[in-house]
Amino acid sequence: MSEEMPQELKVLVVEDSPERAASLIEALEAGAIDARSTRVDNRDDLRAALFAETWDVVLSNDNLVNIDASQVLLVVVASGQQIPFIIVSETMAMTRAVTLMKMGANDFVLYEDLENLPAAVRREMRSMEISRQKEEAESSNWRLANFDPLTDLPNRRLFFDRLSHALRRAKRQESGVALLYLDLDHFKWINDNLGHAAGDKLLKEASQRLKDSIRESDTVARIGGDEFAIVLTDVDQEVAAEAVARKILVKMQDPMFLKDNEVYVGVSIGIAMYPQHGDESKTLVHNADLAMYQSKRRGRNDFRVYSPDIHDGSHAEENATRATPQDPIILRGRHVEPTREAPSADEAPLRIPPAQRIAAAAQRQAWPLAAKIAFIAGLIMISISIGTNLSGILNPKQGQMVAEEAPSGEDLNKFATAAGGPRKDAGDDAPAAAGTDQPPR
Repeated sequence: MSEEMPQELKVLVVEDSPERAASLIEALEAGAIDARSTRVDNRDDLRAALFAETWDVVLSNDNLVNIDASQVLLVVVASGQQIPFIIVSETMAMTRAVTLMKMGANDFVLYEDLENLPAAVRREMRSMEISRQKEEAESSNWRLANFDPLTDLPNRRLFFDRLSHALRRAKRQESGVALLYLDLDHFKWINDNLGHAAGDKLLKEASQRLKDSIRESDTVARIGGDEFAIVLTDVDQEVAAEAVARKILVKMQDPMFLKDNEVYVGVSIGIAMYPQHGDESKTLVHNADLAMYQSKRRGRNDFRVYSPDIHDGSHAEENATRATPQDPIILRGRHVEPTREAPSADEAPLRIPPAQRIAAAAQRQAWPLAAKIAFIAGLIMISISIGTNLSGILNPKQGQMVAEEAPSGEDLNKFATAAGGPRKDAGDDAPAAAGTDQPPR
């Protein structure tokens, strides 16, 4: 038996004569095909058999009392199974054979020529397998072309297709569409300092949280890098889109665990509405993108609905003087060693707790080990003397209090010189101090 054939062929025989049904199985076995068969002779038993099991081939007589081959074929097609269908009959006019073939029958064999049945079965089994492989390849190629392989979300191509479809539907039904454009805050920092594997894990987790924030009828897509887009259908009011944006912000508040670290990642969101802010895909995406960047300028980890004044920059000064921007990433762990001491403002640096900035400054002093020990002991003594528990130094939530009550430069020098380290005057290492004592961005 060829490699394409199963070890035992499951054959569904539609025949009202047990003797003729047995002759079919004997013909298959004579052709070196092991077969296990079930015989049915009416529509109800046929449906039950198709529902109960998956079959490799159907052999049906056309001259039956209760059902003919065309009716059998319709039931098989309706079952959804792709099964080779071969008609076996005592007599058959050529016009009838052609009609059944057009309906979906694969081949026909006369009872007087049963020695041809094994070859016909093998041929149709191979043909069906080739067809299945082709369909699977086409499905795989379509998925590769339309879905992001990392997150399994629709990609940019499928996103625009679904957005266009949603807009056409909204125009017909006179309904609304909301477009949310999202960007993860400080994703580059994660990639640079924790590695691309951590970045990929973050993208997967963020994708799942976005999917959990929307309805099944809506679409969330990965546009590229750390940018995502969401299409909300049947949304007429901005408040509905804002509610989804708030839900996303809440879900993103939970920590992600990357390489033994708790990472809190924010997301900046821009919202554009159809038809208020545009009636074409490109216009809506452009305006939602503008609103998203406006959200970033306002402090990140927030959302902004598009408005025309974004174009003229009339609120630039207002946005620049708003409350101190929040840095949506907080990272707790013992294995984080930033690749740079002070990332530039354009890179939106990680908010490092003040106690960690003090420790980093001590490392740059290049003091002897004894001086460093004395320095740390001094921090402990001072924290006790001012009634501050040591956990306040290490806890990012209390880090600001520690920074405000940090020892003066003269105090640090006293501890350093007592342990044999060099004295550092106020003017020494000014650039480094400026780099580490900047308030969090």
